[in-house]
Parts: sequence; C-alpha cells; structure tokens
Amino acid sequence: MDIFTTLKIIAILFWIIGTIWGLIYWGNLAWRNPAKLRERSSFGFFGIEKGFVVYLWVIRIVFPVFGLALLFLILMTLLTFMGVIQ
Repeated sequence: MDIFTTLKIIAILFWIIGTIWGLIYWGNLAWRNPAKLRERSSFGFFGIEKGFVVYLWVIRIVFPVFGLALLFLILMTLLTFMGVIQ
C-alpha cells in the first residue's frame, strides 16, 4: 500500500467527519437557535435582514436531506467493503 493512498484515505475520512460535524452544527443552530445562526452567518456579519427567513428554511430542509444522503453513502460503502453487496 502506497503512502499517498493512506494519506488520501485519511484526508477523505477527515473530510467526511468534518462534513457530518458541520451538518449537525448548522442544522442544530437552524432548528434550536435561529438568532445565533443569524449572528454566525453572513447575514449577521453584513447586517442583511432580507432573505434570512428563506435562508433559515433552506438550511432546515436541505441539511437533513444532505445528512441522510451522506449516511446512505457511508452505509453503502461499508456494505460494499464487507462484501454484502456486489
């Protein structure tokens, strides 16, 4: 096994873990604390008030869909590696 292959696998794992962490963090802010989400997003930084409600609902809908798709892909990858699926 080449060292670059190992580094690529580690990088992909860090990317997947970071993506899942980001989905959980921003999705949690969108559902439980929208005021904090406004502060942490560009809407709070630039003082933009218009469009935040649309942004909030897009996060509330899209992030769970992305999270479920990512979990499905991880499950399919694990099942493929285990030899359950051909």
